[in-house]
Amino acid sequence: MIPLHKVFMPPDMAGLTQSLSAVLESGWIGEGPKVLEFEQALQPKVGSQHVTAVNSCTSAIQLALRLAGVEFGDEVVTTPMTCAATNEPILIAGAKPVWADIDPSSGNIAPESIREKLTDKTRAIMMVHWGGYPCNIEEIMSIAKEAGVSVIEDAAHALGSTYGDAPIGSHSDFVCFSFQAIKTITTGDGGAL
Repeated sequence: MIPLHKVFMPPDMAGLTQSLSAVLESGWIGEGPKVLEFEQALQPKVGSQHVTAVNSCTSAIQLALRLAGVEFGDEVVTTPMTCAATNEPILIAGAKPVWADIDPSSGNIAPESIREKLTDKTRAIMMVHWGGYPCNIEEIMSIAKEAGVSVIEDAAHALGSTYGDAPIGSHSDFVCFSFQAIKTITTGDGGAL
């Protein structure tokens, strides 16, 4: 049987065990100095000076939608080729997810379909880097600029990916990362905006 949800752990767990013990003994298990260290260490990896750790990528998406000004009755052009946790925050905000088609060669949202789905109710475009493979960010950002809408990236599987010469996290208005158990790196759970 293939252990789909078993996380790889290093054979020598001594360093990991010491680090976990230090955090638990500090009393800071949800916030605190180690979270700040993590945010600061993540900044150069994602090409942003502004990184905020949150409890999940879903929460990061909820924050991004709020910061983008998405409200009840608005529309967000997004992709159906994703986990439900990408599009649920749109519904929680009272907005409507409008699904654009995907590019069959990449599994990513197709820019030409995004353009077709834009209306006067569109407030944001949300792209998902399917399997960590970057979307056509340049074209999507151009479409968003023309339409005057924000761009949110669900980069749950794209930590460490690059687009051009820059890391995913440095191209759009808001980028959301996941540290859930099966992601590129894990903190047990968690996310970042």
